Amino acid sequence: MPVALARSASLVLLVALAGACSQGASGSTFGFPPGPTPTGQATTGADTGSTGEPDGGECCLANGTPGCNDGAIEACVCADLGSCCAEEWTPACAAAVDQLGCGQCGGGELTGDVDPDDSGGGGTQDCCVAGVGPGCNDATIQACVCAEVPFCCDDAWGEVCTDAVEAFGCGHCGGAEETGDPTTGSGGDTGEPPPPPPPSNDCCTPAANPGCTEVAVQDCVCTTDPFCCDSEWDQVCVDQVDSFGCGDCGGGMPPGPTCCAAQPGPGCGDPLAELCVCLVDSYCCDTQWDDSCAILADLLMCISC
Repeated sequence: MPVALARSASLVLLVALAGACSQGASGSTFGFPPGPTPTGQATTGADTGSTGEPDGGECCLANGTPGCNDGAIEACVCADLGSCCAEEWTPACAAAVDQLGCGQCGGGELTGDVDPDDSGGGGTQDCCVAGVGPGCNDATIQACVCAEVPFCCDDAWGEVCTDAVEAFGCGHCGGAEETGDPTTGSGGDTGEPPPPPPPSNDCCTPAANPGCTEVAVQDCVCTTDPFCCDSEWDQVCVDQVDSFGCGDCGGGMPPGPTCCAAQPGPGCGDPLAELCVCLVDSYCCDTQWDDSCAILADLLMCISC
């Protein structure tokens, strides 16, 4: 074979071999199959480490995130307490799991140095005494109050929280320290005249005595005209029931929306009262101004009820 022809054949063979090697070189060296994926390196396809649980932390504890890891419990709680899903799952949200019948937490998981036999609440102070720390020493009362006023468990168990115990029907704080005991103390006649009897007239009827039997209407009128509660519930006071929007005695326009009662939708028609209440419970302005919002308006002194 001529030398030139032999060299041409050799070049063709070398080019063919080079092409075969390059097809096997993708992802490996010299055409060898790739080795195992190093430990911890990401792989393609579905992540086999996923648990499939919803986002969020434990439903029975404050978890610092919106919602919790059980979709059914989360939906049940957030139907009443929208901020638990919109903002953060607080101790009040965890307490609401049991209170609203959404599940059973048994008081949540024990953490820290809590005694497993202790059935008390998260705080140490009496639920009827304002304190500087969050929560109080009765778990049932604490859960009930914090479901309506979350900052009582998040920040401090203040005077609003102690007032809420009775206002929301969570417990009873009445006692000798509030009502006094006429049989104790120094005794003797103080020389003070006895208190006047309670009024017997309805608020639409003039009377010589101060006040009337409908306390909410009476307080509404007397906030503007103290004479009606200090001296006499006269015809002027009766007329003011309508004119002040405190009630309806048939002498004027019926009362408009009031922040002291439940309304069919969000808000209550008073922007300042709405702002005051909804800083504590956004549900009142986002969804509906219900009985709890009306109670908060009075407790927080957002409006005189």
